[in-house]
Amino acid sequence: MGFMKRMGWCFFLTLFIFAACGEKAVDKPSAETPREKPAALFQSESQVIDQVKNLKDEGKTDEAFALLDRGLKQYPMSMKLLKRKYSLLRGSKRYEECLLILNEALSKVPAEAREDVLAGKRKILMHLAQAALKKKDFQAAMQRLEEMANAGYRGFYDIIHDQLFKPLLSMPGFNDIMKKIEENTGIGQPAKDFTVTLTNGETFRLSDQKGKVVLVDFWSTHCPPCIEEFPNLRACYKAFKDMGFEILSISLDNKKEELDALLAKQPMPWKTVFSGKGWVDDAALLYRVHWIPSLWLVDREGILRYFDVRGEDLKAAITQLVNK
Repeated sequence: MGFMKRMGWCFFLTLFIFAACGEKAVDKPSAETPREKPAALFQSESQVIDQVKNLKDEGKTDEAFALLDRGLKQYPMSMKLLKRKYSLLRGSKRYEECLLILNEALSKVPAEAREDVLAGKRKILMHLAQAALKKKDFQAAMQRLEEMANAGYRGFYDIIHDQLFKPLLSMPGFNDIMKKIEENTGIGQPAKDFTVTLTNGETFRLSDQKGKVVLVDFWSTHCPPCIEEFPNLRACYKAFKDMGFEILSISLDNKKEELDALLAKQPMPWKTVFSGKGWVDDAALLYRVHWIPSLWLVDREGILRYFDVRGEDLKAAITQLVNK
């Protein structure tokens, strides 16, 4: 009987397996069942970008994101599409997702393009830090500030003078973050040397200025904060020029006529430079200038001592250096 029982169980088990297989077969769609067609492939990355732009112009933002994701599946290494998605996310203030895009880009871009991606990352982290501060989540804001420093952030003015950041100034770890930002900036190190042609045709080399305190000022006629700083620069130049103080203003304008028009109204009595290269001016690239005004103060030994100082802070810094 034991053998018969085992045979009976095997028989029922076999029937069960066939029944299960039969049920799976029934579940399979028949030839008549309509199948979802795979999405058509794009002919190029440019086609994706053009279609995304059309959808964005029509206010179909969700559809634009979906289309971009399809494009990135087809072109997973495309920096153009990643950049476009980043731009859309940033415009929609979806900063956390922006950060993911930038971190992904950092794993793909060649070494020479990393700085541009890091510059974008620093901007997004600043947005996130400000959002955390508005919510009074100071610990989260400190974390974002530390991430900014680790990503190469070099700004001082906003952090020190923006009332939004004031609660962080006395928090543990803040001074360490500022020291990291000083290292990123090159404070205490020899200023990067460069040679430029002045608007009067003369040659100016920074390393030849040893013995003078030099302020290198990157600016543009399209930058209101730059122009707002002019009265302070004029006052400092007048007060200290006879004490070995020099200013070099490097215009990041593209059109000479715009520069000439402004200088006709507001002359600069110090040294000025115009290359016509805009933001890809050689000195601006050397100093990794991503925002203006960008003010760099070099001491008599050619050492960078201050960066991103304006107003009364700038006057105090110059006073200290010329009196050494």
